[in-house]
Amino acid sequence: MKPSIYDVFVPGGLPRVTYVSRISADGTFDQQLKEYLRERHKLLAIVGPTKAGKSVLVRTVIPDAICIAGGSVHTIEDFWSMLADALNVFQEETRERVEQASTSDEIAGEFGASYIVTAKVAAGGTKHSASSKRQSYSRTHANRQAALRELKRRPERVLFVDDFHYIDAAIQGELVRELRTPVFDGLAVVIAAVPHRAFDVTRVERDMTGRVKELDITAWTGSELGTIADLGFEALDLTTARSTVDRLARESFGSPLLMQDMCLQLCRDNDLGGGADRLSADAPIRSRPDPHFLYAPKRFADFFVRVSSQSPKDSYRRLASGAFDRTYLVDAAGRQVGLAEAVLRAIAVTMRDANDTPDGKETNADPSEFEIQQIVDSLREVLGATLPSGGQIRDVLRQMTEHWQATNAEPVLDFDRESDLVYVVDPFFAFFLKWNSLS
Repeated sequence: MKPSIYDVFVPGGLPRVTYVSRISADGTFDQQLKEYLRERHKLLAIVGPTKAGKSVLVRTVIPDAICIAGGSVHTIEDFWSMLADALNVFQEETRERVEQASTSDEIAGEFGASYIVTAKVAAGGTKHSASSKRQSYSRTHANRQAALRELKRRPERVLFVDDFHYIDAAIQGELVRELRTPVFDGLAVVIAAVPHRAFDVTRVERDMTGRVKELDITAWTGSELGTIADLGFEALDLTTARSTVDRLARESFGSPLLMQDMCLQLCRDNDLGGGADRLSADAPIRSRPDPHFLYAPKRFADFFVRVSSQSPKDSYRRLASGAFDRTYLVDAAGRQVGLAEAVLRAIAVTMRDANDTPDGKETNADPSEFEIQQIVDSLREVLGATLPSGGQIRDVLRQMTEHWQATNAEPVLDFDRESDLVYVVDPFFAFFLKWNSLS
């Protein structure tokens, strides 16, 4: 039976039909992860951009991994409590001890008494009786102690801490220190982090230097993203123009998740959603002369604007609202605009210029890292002659970053004051900035 488009393209889920085993200079990422599981005795840091497939890699290669979400760890006890729950171990242990005693007496005559004992007698014979004494006691273990004892009992288990960079640095240090001995003893511990926070492990715990192995997950290339479409369309018994696949790949910002999303939307626009989807005005056609061919959008720009409208526009509104800064400027069109919105639009301009490559060009599609000067240059297009100072720009970027840290939500933008670099860490947000924020 032919699968549904929703079984094939699963943005946000675990792809099975469209899973791509990616190749690096050291072999496939799958092979490198399996090699670590054979070696162990080090902590493995899987480092790559947000939504680049780090979690999918681990869950595919190690389907029974014990997964802890870093974004939910606010205290060290949170971590051990979640780990104990995942391992199904309990803090309180109750044990019961039973002591038994038996006696035998010679009895003459008739027996007619009642005792709270178990007895068998015969007139003029021997009485045999047994009694028992039950004792129960309990003790309480800390979640940490209970979880580590269970992991030691089951050394084949793998601990996976996703989004390790979301955990506060002080808690990271305490956590790494407590896992150091189990890792030394052979416990496989895998963490996932984004590139600009990749060395948090050794930064917070210097003694881990030399005890951390890194698996670098690069942004997907256009051809790798195209493989997602190729595998999916083949499973659905569909074909499409190579130029259509290449265009979708170039606009995916190196994210397989976004590529899955756009492939699914293209199928829906071709009326393959089982009759439940309403075609938009810019959908290719309402009748398909060739039922096995996927027709491209009439205008790709309209298609991308529509897809980007499903992206985190609420994140953009919150960042552009002016809640972080009350500085107002006048943009090139003469409209009053807050500094926060102007900076976001400048990032969009920078990203647009960086990501616009001619058709047919292979690209790593990761224009998400910017220097402050690049944003200043782009502000000239947004604002014209009146520009804010570098200090004002840094301050509003800092407040944006702190906003996400305070809400414990997955960040869409990050400003690293040490390197003076700005990262658009969410490809869906980057996609929205390019196709919606400037429209």
